[in-house]
Amino acid sequence: MIELIFAIVIIGILAAIAIPKLAATRVDARATQEVQNLSNYIEDIATHYMGTGIVDGNYSNVQLRCFDVNISEETTGERKISINITAGGRDNGKDYCTLAQKMAESNHLTGAAAGVTIGGNVVSY
Repeated sequence: MIELIFAIVIIGILAAIAIPKLAATRVDARATQEVQNLSNYIEDIATHYMGTGIVDGNYSNVQLRCFDVNISEETTGERKISINITAGGRDNGKDYCTLAQKMAESNHLTGAAAGVTIGGNVVSY
């Protein structure tokens, strides 16, 4: 009986350690997926613009939950569009969004110096 109690206590201790780590792994995975979605969104919009010359922010099938996107077209001189990404979206403030926004900022996808300019055959971040 005592051995059974010790086994249950050990399993409880292991579960108390493993469950928070599992939750953190889920947050990391969702954040990484959101940053990948942002990258795919940028590529979709850039490809559509370079192929058709039409600015369409709804062209991408990717749904962004942690970012707000503003697309503008400049027609002075060389035609180009600018995609400016800021923190926001419908899940803004959730743990995974906060992490995704930090990841995107560290990769220069958001923030003051961020944005994408597409003109001719050049895509610059």
